[in-house]
Amino acid sequence: MIAYAQADAEEWLAEHPEIEVVAIDTTCGQMLACVTIWYRE
Repeated sequence: MIAYAQADAEEWLAEHPEIEVVAIDTTCGQMLACVTIWYRE
């Protein structure tokens, strides 16, 4: 699950090269993995 969430985040970042990434957090639960991207435009 984590690998899929990180791949989705990397794809999103590639589509938005103009943003400045502040932090990337990865959270994993029992049935869910989530990657949060904190950024400035």
